[in-house]
Amino acid sequence: MYLLATREFADLASRDEGRAIFRWLATADPGPRDLFVSAISIGIVASSIEDMPKQERGHWRRLLAEARRLFVDKNTVVPVDLPIVDTWASDLRGLEIYDEEDEGGDRFELGEGERLVIAVAIARGLTLVSQPRAYLDEICDRTTLTIVNP
Repeated sequence: MYLLATREFADLASRDEGRAIFRWLATADPGPRDLFVSAISIGIVASSIEDMPKQERGHWRRLLAEARRLFVDKNTVVPVDLPIVDTWASDLRGLEIYDEEDEGGDRFELGEGERLVIAVAIARGLTLVSQPRAYLDEICDRTTLTIVNP
């Protein structure tokens, strides 16, 4: 069973079939109850939509609502509960995990929202569907996290 990382959930919501997530879905063909999304990822995407230019927000709000409904209808939205918080606090909290450099060459620490998404995968024993990232390799080495590259 699989948990979509926030980026992959956003890509799915975009409906842009040229994105890697759509090729992966066609190849992996997960069952209707084998693909999950964290409530945290839904919130992160919703928050990023509010940061978009006003003229783009309505379109993206509709796309998010449709994608969200797909997971809600299948009961495959994972809420944050105490075992997830415990995993976040014990396995990920306080780790200095940096994402790759941005265009300016600056590194930035992985936010708590993304750490919680990773904690969901670990606590629920789900394989995280995510583009490769050096920090994910580090987390896999330190925890039971498994990942698959779409």
